[in-house]
Amino acid sequence: MRLGLVAPACAADEEKLAAGVGEIEALGHEVALGPDVTVVRAFNAADDLMRAQALTEMLTRDDIDAVVCVRGGFGASRLLPLLDASALACSHTPFMGFSDITSLHLFLARESSVPLIWGPMAAVDFAKPMPERVVELSIRALAGDLAGEDLLRGIDGPMPLLAGAVEAGVVGGTMCLLSSSLGTPWELDCEGKILLLEDIDEELYRIDRYLTQLRQAGKLDAAAGFILGQTFAKASEGPLEWTIGDVLREHIEPLGKPAVWNVPTGHADYCLPVPLSSAVRLVSREAGACELTAL
Repeated sequence: MRLGLVAPACAADEEKLAAGVGEIEALGHEVALGPDVTVVRAFNAADDLMRAQALTEMLTRDDIDAVVCVRGGFGASRLLPLLDASALACSHTPFMGFSDITSLHLFLARESSVPLIWGPMAAVDFAKPMPERVVELSIRALAGDLAGEDLLRGIDGPMPLLAGAVEAGVVGGTMCLLSSSLGTPWELDCEGKILLLEDIDEELYRIDRYLTQLRQAGKLDAAAGFILGQTFAKASEGPLEWTIGDVLREHIEPLGKPAVWNVPTGHADYCLPVPLSSAVRLVSREAGACELTAL
């Protein structure tokens, strides 16, 4: 494939970008850099208009097979009013990223036909060693070749939070960004969908606040099931020793929906790819391996 790299949030570290590009090329794929990738600005990779235009261009170019973000960070939500929705409406070029890219996934899910993948980024995950299976799944996701694959097979960590099974599409991402989307034209819509939630180094009380806000906005009740990450919070401090498991159980278990947690995706040691534009089968078992099969 020919992969287009874009920087819709923060600029990538030069060494990490070089390492990630080298790994992608070593896998046999070509790389095309967007004009925003090599620009460094105070807070973001480039000004908002350049980043918006670079993303739109990459997703609509005939010679690009898939688009991968170089990294997350902050500032992607600033692009949403600037993106060319009419041009993106006809794009079928897969788009992959996580973290701050959550905002773009929410926009593209509403405004485009772009196949979306919550997955590794060029100057983050591809710049360091990843399990061979995660690399394989990531490339297959970009090629649209995941049908029938159990994404959790051979992956350490996932555990049942609430047993059950459901088939549905997936939506979601980094929790703080999902919460901040509420009230915007592109807010989280998880009606009848499996909700993916993760975050990084947050205080437990902030995780509780995000979940409370999502619940009070009707989002948790609307979801058909849950995929929960493993890096939500900092280590708990204080005499009560409250854990992230306690927080998740308090909010998720009463809903009675299938839920798998401790999934190594997003800000974990590596980002297990999860398709956001096609249905999956989520199976959470009290005994035995959990499943997340692309349909």
